[in-house]
Amino acid sequence: MKTLKIMLLVAMCTQHCFAQQIEPLKIDFFDFINPSSGITPRDCPLDGTQTIPYFLGGFDVYSTNKNGVGAFFLIPKREFGLWKIEDRSEWKREDLVKNNQEKIQNAKEFLSFSRDTLLAYFDLYIFHIKQEDMMIEGSYMSDDGELLDDYMSKDDATIYTYKHENGVWIEVNNENVVDESTRTYGIEVVEKILQERFTKFDDHGNKN
Repeated sequence: MKTLKIMLLVAMCTQHCFAQQIEPLKIDFFDFINPSSGITPRDCPLDGTQTIPYFLGGFDVYSTNKNGVGAFFLIPKREFGLWKIEDRSEWKREDLVKNNQEKIQNAKEFLSFSRDTLLAYFDLYIFHIKQEDMMIEGSYMSDDGELLDDYMSKDDATIYTYKHENGVWIEVNNENVVDESTRTYGIEVVEKILQERFTKFDDHGNKN
């Protein structure tokens, strides 16, 4: 009888742990990632004057139907097309503006493609603060003339980091941060990844 009870407890624990592992997210972040999202190209510094571009966007409490706020980042898996290592130190202003506009257009095109095509070229990261870590601080008038609550993240909010892999969102980290937005936090994280990915080394392990 004692052995049977132990076996039942082990089985229940196993089922509970397995259920926790496969519990799906309540929201699908792809619902908030589309060509109409505010796209911002950025340049991650590498060595000296070299940079590698990537792009980001964001979503607020109302676009998520009060499921928190977040920022999404698409970073190139490898050099291709406009998404390649650049030295912009001697570019003129008109060159920078033209290149930036081309990247915005190219990013919107990729967001219009199938998910498989998008994810073949980019890694997709989400940085999310859940609704329970939001609070109302006043109100503001929308473009449509509607008075809306103005939500802000709490000082010690937890930022959850997700990466899309094999058709699912995988939580890769969560961290309590003080006075930092999902955008600024995400920039720090993805630029470290990009620097490791695109900084070139010689045969002796030294940076080129």
